[in-house]
Amino acid sequence: GNTEGTISAAKESVSLLERFLPQEGLPADVKQIGVSEIRQFFCWLQSRKKYDLGHPFHQVQKEVLSSYTINRHGRALRAFWNWMEMEGAVDQNSFDKVRIPKPSQKITPTFGQHIRWHLRWII
Repeated sequence: GNTEGTISAAKESVSLLERFLPQEGLPADVKQIGVSEIRQFFCWLQSRKKYDLGHPFHQVQKEVLSSYTINRHGRALRAFWNWMEMEGAVDQNSFDKVRIPKPSQKITPTFGQHIRWHLRWII
């Protein structure tokens, strides 16, 4: 089923998409939103500054949105489009043909030679 968190994430992502489409002169009817519009939306998200999307408590930051945030919006929109397809609101799911940008991998630092040398006395 759809949890409250899933529905909340979908609402946030859909409202961003609704904000983006008319701003770029693109169709806002879900039946007219295709692969091109979705890809343009991801490009738009990748250029947005952190907290530039209307956060009520934070000022706009210099950093762009993280790849995790963009991926989260993509997954939420895909789930919403799956639901719309299941309900018959759209004939086909445009997200089936779009690859959602993957989040970048975090590199975990390992112990250097100096630390390992000190740890050998503890172990």
